[in-house]
Amino acid sequence: MRWLNSAGYIYCPGDIMATNEKWRQPLAVWKDRYRNWIEKPDPENVLNTTIFFDMRCVAGEEGLVDTLRARIFEWSRANRIFLSFIARAASNTKVPLGFFRNFLLQHDEKEGHVLDLKHQAIAPVVDIARVYALALGLANVNSKERLKMAVERGSLGQEEASNLIDCFEFIHSVRFRHQSNQIKRGEPLTNNLSPSSLSRFEREHLKDAFHIIRNHMDRISRTYAGGIQ
Repeated sequence: MRWLNSAGYIYCPGDIMATNEKWRQPLAVWKDRYRNWIEKPDPENVLNTTIFFDMRCVAGEEGLVDTLRARIFEWSRANRIFLSFIARAASNTKVPLGFFRNFLLQHDEKEGHVLDLKHQAIAPVVDIARVYALALGLANVNSKERLKMAVERGSLGQEEASNLIDCFEFIHSVRFRHQSNQIKRGEPLTNNLSPSSLSRFEREHLKDAFHIIRNHMDRISRTYAGGIQ
């Protein structure tokens, strides 16, 4: 974890990590937690579900993870209200693109007017893929694989999935290049980017990516949240 932190994948500000004893619990405790989160989908429980649903086994008995995930699918697919809350949360992220294709920047005290590539660009695609995983019972935890599986299940068109995956990969490339330049300049690594640091070509492609993501967030809302945002 220390190496990831030094590479720019910083420690979770909310301490949702394996180093926190609260999250190192037996299977029975996790089953109770998930069932409570799904049956009572208030904002905090929805947030917890979206964070912990993307679990994977990195050590120990993988069957424990498989057992827990099977229960989650059983409870979530039987609870359409829960799924609508998850879809609504996924579609509520404000994509930073204005009506006239201008970037909607946020102000950072240290870095000025910037785009938050992690929360405003990468996270929405991850959230979209997660909605499909919960709705279709997909065990994959990789976002691109989830989108591909959604195509195979007939819930997502091939072109739509390809566009989302291309957006995802392009935004990641912009983020990695941005952080690589920060390392070269001896600066702390962040996900905040000033569009002025990009070429015109990159800015236009980033706008296209935001447009595609926003359209699909609207689709998620219509399909799984009854159009409510």
